[in-house]
Amino acid sequence: MPPTTAEPTAAATPTAPALGTEAPPRPAGTTVPTGPAAPDETPPAVAPPPGADADGLRLLPGVVRRLWSWSNAAVFTLFGIVLTGLASGAVWRLASSGAGALTAAGGFALTAATVAAGTWWGRARYDRWSWRLDGDLIEASWGVWWQRRRLVPRHRVQTITSETGPIDRRLGLRSVTVHTAGLATPNLTLPHLTEAEAEWVRLELAGGGR
Repeated sequence: MPPTTAEPTAAATPTAPALGTEAPPRPAGTTVPTGPAAPDETPPAVAPPPGADADGLRLLPGVVRRLWSWSNAAVFTLFGIVLTGLASGAVWRLASSGAGALTAAGGFALTAATVAAGTWWGRARYDRWSWRLDGDLIEASWGVWWQRRRLVPRHRVQTITSETGPIDRRLGLRSVTVHTAGLATPNLTLPHLTEAEAEWVRLELAGGGR
């Protein structure tokens, strides 16, 4: 009988796992390729500028004290000059009686008093102006004789605007206005902040510093 030969069999080909079955485990040390990571769109946090006390209260920059003292002194001086001018008629009427010199001295004293009053008013206005920004709200208080306090919750903030005039620009200052939603909470203006403070307030209330 002639010898029989075995026919060659086809090599087994790997097949994909059927649906519903678990894939075989990967060898140790292998990594699974993934797509590109989504960029982080959160703005970087901004550290609060120095100048706050233990409770977070901040005064306006020191240069504002001199600015308000000078400006209020100028306004009060003009008022004193007007009063002196109104009294000038009496000065001329009293000149012939020998009391003109005394009346003129009174006019100069009145002008000096208005300058001193204006300087005091500007300094008192500065000393009584403070503000604070924390995680829940922004608040400010001001007033020489009648103290006013305004609180604006963060969730009521709608927009933040800033402006700087010629004097503020020369001094490196900027005023920030917080606009609120609705009429229940009025807007709040923080005057004469430093550029660092103005930028910090803007980013904090816009959500970038949280």
